[in-house]
Amino acid sequence: MSTDQEIVYLIVSIDTEEDGWGDYKPTGHHLTNIAHLPELQELFDSYKIKPTYLIDYPVAADETHRDFFKTVHDTGRAEIGAHLHPWNTPPFQEETTTRNSMLKNLPRDLQKKKITALTVLIERNLGISPTSFRAGRFCFDHQTVPILAELNYSVDSSVTPFVNWQKGYGGIDFRGYPYYPYRIGSQKEINAHQRDGTLWEVPVAIGFNRTPFKLCNSIYEFLSKDKLRPLRLRGIADKLGLLKKIWLCPELSEYKEMQQLSKVIIRLGIPVLNLMFHSTSLAPGLSPFVRTIKDRQTFFKNLELFFAWLHDNYNLKPVFLSEYCQIVTKPDDENDIGTLNAQTDITQ
Repeated sequence: MSTDQEIVYLIVSIDTEEDGWGDYKPTGHHLTNIAHLPELQELFDSYKIKPTYLIDYPVAADETHRDFFKTVHDTGRAEIGAHLHPWNTPPFQEETTTRNSMLKNLPRDLQKKKITALTVLIERNLGISPTSFRAGRFCFDHQTVPILAELNYSVDSSVTPFVNWQKGYGGIDFRGYPYYPYRIGSQKEINAHQRDGTLWEVPVAIGFNRTPFKLCNSIYEFLSKDKLRPLRLRGIADKLGLLKKIWLCPELSEYKEMQQLSKVIIRLGIPVLNLMFHSTSLAPGLSPFVRTIKDRQTFFKNLELFFAWLHDNYNLKPVFLSEYCQIVTKPDDENDIGTLNAQTDITQ
């Protein structure tokens, strides 16, 4: 790799959580997937990747794997952040429902109690003060932002651009949200950059195989309408490569798809890639994405091929999620290109 190659910053953010996908229970959790993290960390170490493990309450409370998290943090090989599942984070004052699995649907005071409980637990059990946060099920709101700022969080990564979690879940419609890092603060709307914002939002990298993203999303939504569904136009467009929505996520995308999305994002002037997945995908059968041993092998292979491609083609700079302020970019709303200088913005 030549040093004059284009710099690309890579964030790998992992929702590190209990087994039992979709099982809303407050206690009695199993954490067999966490035992696979050392193997994953070996892969990261071999490519000098710096993962951010966003851990939830059952993981933070567990003693068995505490030394792993402390070691990778203390040696500078990983960041430990927070990931909140409302249904297993005390206090349990709400009814257990799908709607209440979305943090934004809880009263502000209960949000604060739960976020505080998780933060304090991580500090007490691991000796780490987390500064990176992701809400379970990608769901937070403007009430959550000042709570996070008060607890000394500096970055959130709950936004999934071009995805609507409202139908069936009562979550957030992210289809009009930025797909690049931006600042949010006290204003009610958290879908636009606020220069005086107290928190940086670093969305999960989601986009399309072509630009402009906003137009692509409009076409994608049109093809997804119920009246057109029998024609399977969206599936045809995807199969032919005419229009494909892609997550930078080895659970949902193959290596070549992640490569394709990354090229488009970098071409837009966004040198930040936020790849995410769930720790439950490390063991077959614990997530809907990795069901068999072969699925697991494919999952790891996609990660390894993607890391190797980035190393070979770019001046790769792996970073923790909390390092966002040095790398943040903001494309222009009109033409999907442009850059926001983070250091300039911070000082003005």
